[in-house]
Amino acid sequence: MDLSSRTVAGRRNQLLAKVVVGLVVVGAAIGIFVGMVSATVLDAVGIRATEPTPTAAASASPTPSAAPTSAPTTAATTEAPAPEPTPQIEVSPQDASPGERITFTGSFPDLDGGTTLQVQRREGGEWTDFPVDARTRDDGTFSTYILTSRTGEQQFRLEAAGGTATPPVTVTIG
Repeated sequence: MDLSSRTVAGRRNQLLAKVVVGLVVVGAAIGIFVGMVSATVLDAVGIRATEPTPTAAASASPTPSAAPTSAPTTAATTEAPAPEPTPQIEVSPQDASPGERITFTGSFPDLDGGTTLQVQRREGGEWTDFPVDARTRDDGTFSTYILTSRTGEQQFRLEAAGGTATPPVTVTIG
């Protein structure tokens, strides 16, 4: 291939090589731009793949151990049964911008590790599945997040199979 600038064929081949390289660069830039815009739009409307939950147990904050207390031992003393552990949930932030990451953390004390939890949103008075789920860790805790662009006050919860659910949390978006 003649790339000499002294001949007509060489100048034509140089121009052709520049055009081909330019088209490749422009095509790559357009592909990257379209991919980034598509990912941003899908995140903004809340469509995304489920984020895998880490398999290692989350480092829980240490709780101070209660000092043992001695209760009087009399035949008339009856102790109330301990309350059943209930699912708990926390949300952060409670006021979010459209498309901002909203994190849910909490626990289902009676569930085994690896149990699937479905994120739900209250719509028209009914709970509907949000396209995100989470899995419990061995200690019953969970963590996941969502992205949504629907504005206003939104109520969310996580539900396990069998209908056990966390209390609802409210997030203001917008």
